[in-house]
Amino acid sequence: MVNGVGTLNESPLHAALKALYLSPGDMTEQPVGDHIVDIRKPDRVIEVQTVGFGALKAKLPMLLDQVPVTLVYPVATNRTLVKVDGGGVIVSRRLSPRHGSRLDLFSELVAVPRALCHQGLQIDVVLVDDEVTLIPGRSRRRRGWVSRGRRLLRVHETVTYRSVADLLAELPGDLPDPFTTADLAQRLRIPRAQSQQLTYCLRHSGALTQAGKQGNAILYRIGAG
Repeated sequence: MVNGVGTLNESPLHAALKALYLSPGDMTEQPVGDHIVDIRKPDRVIEVQTVGFGALKAKLPMLLDQVPVTLVYPVATNRTLVKVDGGGVIVSRRLSPRHGSRLDLFSELVAVPRALCHQGLQIDVVLVDDEVTLIPGRSRRRRGWVSRGRRLLRVHETVTYRSVADLLAELPGDLPDPFTTADLAQRLRIPRAQSQQLTYCLRHSGALTQAGKQGNAILYRIGAG
């Protein structure tokens, strides 16, 4: 059995990003082992992942055992929320107060941290403006509105990570040695939970090691133990 989403269930954002990576001669929706890949190039495959990386737990290691993989992940630096009622009429349009950054990647990489050690993996974080259409439905988080899909409005830049060293370069240069996740959160100006996700990924990739504790906080040091 071959597993894959296919173009019938493809979101507008996914389709737009896939089009950006297509070159003459590339093939789309091709089988590799038991899975379908978005784009098959002569020397690698392209996988566009617009939702959580949990779906990649089995697929990504299998692909990397056979062919180099570029994983494309969009992050919305600016997002427009459009509410549409049951009759298709736009009720409101507003800019979301949340602005994403490339560090949002680590919130997803916690699902596949060991894949970071593979030399065949490249990750492209595409910083975009997008538009989310909301329709009436059951959602506590959005108070009765659910997402019907995302649409690409603009690409700002693409940040490429080709190795663990590239990911490690996201750590600020003024970190104490050793450091805690609180130190990291303070210097990067990110929530503590996000700094914990970042250190989790880097530790499982072998780029960080535990170096004891400071009270209840775990200490980390750059480099393998």
